[in-house]
Amino acid sequence: MKALSEAEWNIMESLWEESPKVGSRIVADMAGRVGWSRSTTLTMLKRMSEKV
Repeated sequence: MKALSEAEWNIMESLWEESPKVGSRIVADMAGRVGWSRSTTLTMLKRMSEKV
């Protein structure tokens, strides 16, 4: 199994703090934490879901 990237850790920490969490809430959280745009967050979520 591959280690999580820093970007993936950011998303996982958000989910560990409050889960389940809808996509719009993750987008808002990532904007506040690391300044990501909506498209960046959704791209990361898609990539992570494809790894499963």
